Amino acid sequence: MTLPYIHQSDRQAWLEARKQFVCSSEIAPMLGESEYMTRDQLRMFKAGLSEETFLAETEEKFQLALDLEPFVAEQARKRFGWDMAAHGYLVTDSECPALAATPDYMVATPWGAAPANVKTYMSKPFEQVKKHGGQLPLAYQLQAQGEMAVTGAKCACMLVLHLTPLCLRAYPVLRHDAAIARIRREAEMFMREVQTLRNGEVA
Repeated sequence: MTLPYIHQSDRQAWLEARKQFVCSSEIAPMLGESEYMTRDQLRMFKAGLSEETFLAETEEKFQLALDLEPFVAEQARKRFGWDMAAHGYLVTDSECPALAATPDYMVATPWGAAPANVKTYMSKPFEQVKKHGGQLPLAYQLQAQGEMAVTGAKCACMLVLHLTPLCLRAYPVLRHDAAIARIRREAEMFMREVQTLRNGEVA
């Protein structure tokens, strides 16, 4: 993991900086595994040729989610006894300059510091997990792998605040080195494609 790049609370600067990398939340569309955007849509946005219409979060939702993070982290401390440190910085992968991530928190575990990402769900608890065969949705698993690549962690966690009904669940994700190796290869290739579009060439 490199030194912190920029904090997500500086919203506009953070968004602008993210355009230079494949960020962990963008790994799923990069690999064609997103329900909400295609690889081509992501590539066009990164190249500055389309608006940021594919992002799920509006400015209001982003700020509300950011404001909820300390609450969710405190509940995790109380419920699970976790030692959590706020993060929120965009950091890049030391092995792949095209890959970056913004962990919400880092959690102390017996295996070292692990990234923890806070999510909110309107769906019922475990509804999405059951849908995906007892696992987190693939997009979340890929995001966690990206964060583990950047931080060097052996495990990660998705802290999900389910809103209907209101409850908190922690979903662990173990490091998968083969998946991380593929993510790094694809990120390098993807950002080369983006640069080709920026140069006005045919991708």
